[in-house]
Amino acid sequence: YSINYRGSKHPRVYLSANEGRQKEYGWDVIERIAWKLPQITFHLFGAPWITHQSNVKVHGRVPKDQMNEEVKNMQCGLRLNESDGFSEITAKSVLWGQYPITAIKNEMLPYFYDDDELVSLLTSLSQMWEPNHKARDYYMKRLNHYPWICS
Repeated sequence: YSINYRGSKHPRVYLSANEGRQKEYGWDVIERIAWKLPQITFHLFGAPWITHQSNVKVHGRVPKDQMNEEVKNMQCGLRLNESDGFSEITAKSVLWGQYPITAIKNEMLPYFYDDDELVSLLTSLSQMWEPNHKARDYYMKRLNHYPWICS
């Protein structure tokens, strides 16, 4: 996972969920807040979803390699599940030098308690011009204890 991060005035954010678990993984939250963030495009992977927001793109289930190729140049892997631990989305996002945001506290990563805090964190993405080296370095040291993750 090499650094692919490029800042953008119009950040692209991605989430994933398996079919039947979209609400558990916060897709309804995106539907609720996307109108407040017209500069951001939200990409939803893994399941169908009906959206009424023009800045929400539903990709459905795609092969993992295709998803990785599509998201590695985005700005944020967003994990809204409140009991997920350190998810694959979060790990990949930080390893690519992005700025992941989660609903639970992880060292060196922003997290939120409500929609207003989430909107504020997402808004700040348009000011992140350099890769997230600090968090990436922190997690590279920890994840390298598990070589099958970083290979």
